[in-house]
Amino acid sequence: MPATADNILTLDKIQLIFPEAVTLAEGLLFAPFPQTSLEKMMLNEGVMIIGFVKSGSVGFKINGTEYKAQSGDIIVVNPGDITESFSPGKSCNGYLIACSVNRTIELIKDLDFYRLMQTLRATRVVSLSPNSFDNILSIISVIEKISLNNKKYNLKSLSCLHLTEAIACELYEGIVQTTSLQPIAPSRPEAIYREFMELLSKSSIHQRDVKWYADKLCISPKYLSRVCNICSGRSASDWIREYVMYDIRIHLKNSSMSIKEVAHRLGFSSLTFFGKTVRRWFGITPSELRAQLRKQKL
Repeated sequence: MPATADNILTLDKIQLIFPEAVTLAEGLLFAPFPQTSLEKMMLNEGVMIIGFVKSGSVGFKINGTEYKAQSGDIIVVNPGDITESFSPGKSCNGYLIACSVNRTIELIKDLDFYRLMQTLRATRVVSLSPNSFDNILSIISVIEKISLNNKKYNLKSLSCLHLTEAIACELYEGIVQTTSLQPIAPSRPEAIYREFMELLSKSSIHQRDVKWYADKLCISPKYLSRVCNICSGRSASDWIREYVMYDIRIHLKNSSMSIKEVAHRLGFSSLTFFGKTVRRWFGITPSELRAQLRKQKL
């Protein structure tokens, strides 16, 4: 499928497709299932989507395969998946949480990241025990109340982040109980991959050069990229870009620095180079991106 702006599934596109979607925090969306079918083919770019079927059933098609999820099931849509349809039944009721890749990693950083992601990549429908699923629904109900609260709530984003992290923990525990997911010693590539992701997740400002991370891990840039492809299906530069894009959004939205100061803070050699990078990655200028981000509701 040729990738065009119209068929790339991003967080912004999800907000358009799901009118009731609410931004909980940077890189994190929450939405109830739509009441009508969605038939458009979309390429999921850099977003982790988890759906929770509260009642009824829903049919959907991913990467050419049709699936059906029932009440109590969890739907998994991974970065790189091609979704072709989403058809909720008449009595279907549920929710979805969509996270940018770096936000996903942040939420599950204390879990067995590699094993969990391997399990989620291997299936599109996960069945948990009724107890685990009920625990998740209880947390979702709190998120729903907080996100729909129109009164000023200074810690809304922080509260929702921690609640979403609690959902990730419940999901992990539920998968451990119902599958063969067990903590085991990682292979050498898995260990390197984990160290690389830890470097990324713990850095406040992210270097853009693969060599910088490879040097920290005492390996070659070529080997680091190969390890990332083996373990995640994405290159090291793809992962780095996710985090640098996050840095750009956070600094443009939340800081009082000028755009020139933001460029310097993030390690860009010039304002011109920063502007070209932002236009290449986001399709708009830094000033336009800042205005767009500051209009978003939290």
